[in-house]
Amino acid sequence: DIQLHSGLDLLAPVGAKVFAVEAGKVMFATRNGYDSTISVHFANGGGWNYKHVIPGPGIQFNANVAKGQIIGVVADPPRNSGVPPHMHLERGTFFEGTNAAPNRVVPDRNPL
Repeated sequence: DIQLHSGLDLLAPVGAKVFAVEAGKVMFATRNGYDSTISVHFANGGGWNYKHVIPGPGIQFNANVAKGQIIGVVADPPRNSGVPPHMHLERGTFFEGTNAAPNRVVPDRNPL
């Protein structure tokens, strides 16, 4: 069952390193297998959501991250789901209530 959603799904092997697109502060980080999420806000009020990404060491609420820093790894999708390993990247934050596909913001970068 295909569902349309904001953001980009980037195929990647399980365990692939995920790098911060921009510097900022971690506002949300969960370690819940495939449902793991990291939300990083930056100074101008924007942010990035990295979904299906297991946070790495030190990636927790209020931690500072640098542009290009490894923030986590791609999670393993549920067995028998038919979903290939991937991460989901959205421009925006959970707290702003607005999200956008990152290719409209940084078309030439890949956080993997």
